[in-house]
Amino acid sequence: MSRNSTSQARVINPVLTRAARGFEPTGLAWRSLLPPVPVTERGGTRIEFDASSFVARETLRAPGSKAARGEFGYAGQPYALQPHSFDGQLPIENDEEAMRVPGINMQTITVQNTRQILELGYEREAAALCTNASNYGGNTLALTSGNRWDEANGTPGPDVAAANEAIRQATGGKEGNTLVLGGKVFNQCRWGDHIAERTKYVQRGAPSLDDLRSYFNVQNIVVARSAEAADEAATGGFTDLWDNVAILAYVAQGTIARPLPSFGYTYEIPMIARSPYYEDDVRSWLFPMDWHRSAEIVGPGAGFLLTNVVT
Repeated sequence: MSRNSTSQARVINPVLTRAARGFEPTGLAWRSLLPPVPVTERGGTRIEFDASSFVARETLRAPGSKAARGEFGYAGQPYALQPHSFDGQLPIENDEEAMRVPGINMQTITVQNTRQILELGYEREAAALCTNASNYGGNTLALTSGNRWDEANGTPGPDVAAANEAIRQATGGKEGNTLVLGGKVFNQCRWGDHIAERTKYVQRGAPSLDDLRSYFNVQNIVVARSAEAADEAATGGFTDLWDNVAILAYVAQGTIARPLPSFGYTYEIPMIARSPYYEDDVRSWLFPMDWHRSAEIVGPGAGFLLTNVVT
């Protein structure tokens, strides 16, 4: 790799930024519960939502009279985007060897791996926030021995239906459209008596995600499979980030340009890749990436947390 020319030395590298944003790590659940909302300032006041968005209002207007009006949402707690950065290191030996193999672009691979590190760090933060029962305003249920979803007396369908009703009551009619299952929960609950009995005539083997969507009557089911190792050698194995939980939430769908009533959001200045630079003492190219973001639960009543879901 040659040294950067003047045109390549821009602060933000658009080509590498596109490469990073075009690669989405698998098994992460944060986007499903806390979809990103782009902002331009690193601090501000988040928009929160109460019953004002769901109040029945009188809209009949006499000719010449003023139209009814109202605001939706209110300025809640302040937020401050946290700066997160990581420089992916590409030794020149690795780069030179990869050039001999068609189809391998170590620069793109380094940028994508850097994004994965940044996103895994955020997945850890989002999991800690979304599995904390104090963030749900009472919308929580801890299952006990004998009633877990993979046990004979477990009632996964009724449990999710009750969670959905709690969300509906708290949001004026919104129903949970996203169910996040920890990897362990997904793998074990499919073999529970209730789910197996309901799907045995339409499915051979373990019920699929489509079967679970139908069983739970939820639009989106996301399996949170992400895990992390304590060190690069993974000597202690891997630890699930989402553990033994199921989270039902109403989450705004589609491309989100501004906050709408929803369980939560990720306020962010979207991730950018800066132009690479060379450090001679380590004989490596460095590929810096920056991501300013903050995880925010803005509608706790729009979520429901179930814990100790399987044995």
